[in-house]
Amino acid sequence: MHINILTYDALLHDLSTQRGAVEAAARMERVLLLDETDSTNRVLLQMAADGAPGGQVVIADAQTAGRGRLGRSFASPPGMGLYLSYLFRVGTVPVTDDASPAKTARAVPVPDLLRLTAHTAVAASAAVERVSGLRPGIKWVNDLLLPDATSGQLKKICGILAQSQTAGDAGLSAVVLGIGINVHETSADFPAELREIAASLRMAGAENVSRAALAAELILAMDAIAELYTADGSETDAGVSAESLLERYRAHSLLPGRDITVIRGETKKSAHALSVEEDYALRVRYEDGTEELLRSGDVTLRF
Repeated sequence: MHINILTYDALLHDLSTQRGAVEAAARMERVLLLDETDSTNRVLLQMAADGAPGGQVVIADAQTAGRGRLGRSFASPPGMGLYLSYLFRVGTVPVTDDASPAKTARAVPVPDLLRLTAHTAVAASAAVERVSGLRPGIKWVNDLLLPDATSGQLKKICGILAQSQTAGDAGLSAVVLGIGINVHETSADFPAELREIAASLRMAGAENVSRAALAAELILAMDAIAELYTADGSETDAGVSAESLLERYRAHSLLPGRDITVIRGETKKSAHALSVEEDYALRVRYEDGTEELLRSGDVTLRF
């Protein structure tokens, strides 16, 4: 099988088609490409502690200890997927106003992590759709699912892990968003315990996806999210706003109207998903008629 190689030149080329050569070259100064690492999130958290700027990206061809939410592992074989971490800075950041070339300081508010990870799911979904033509659904809060082309079963093709960092008494100073997208894997490439729940873009019918093109689209989509937070929530030049992100999240959400299982530790409860609220909490109704707004925990679809 042809393995798509993700290189600096390939990523620069794909960024250039979107932003032009000069802007793409400047953007690549904040991109670190690694052949292999234990975890791109770990690398980027260390870079953040050492002063890396917001928008810094770390990409690895393979991870030996990729992590998912709730302590789960994330299979990251070489040459197969896109394993990318993005640094979101909190606090006072330099901003250049178009009306004045001088850099000024602007406060970036501490983000709600539920909202930020949901926004990241929208960005990842948009990037996947642009390069593959496939439209992933979002399983609350931030997993992307697509139907396996062979079985038709909805399976996970992307996971997102947000990890925050504090700076002494200043509190939260950075959030690293790790995004893992399965691209070229076949069923045999996944560990046996994941084959019933995991798929790739290839398995969903998109066999010729360029990982470089996907990375470029994802970086630009995440830059638009970061710009929105820097702009205090007002609409960005790219047309991204808090309202449009919520609308897109709801349009892609798989859960409302479906039966689910709510999982908290070892406890599992059957429920019916009602809606995604404005703060991205999931409203559910249990079998006894009581309702709850979920802001943490995990859910699975019941077929």
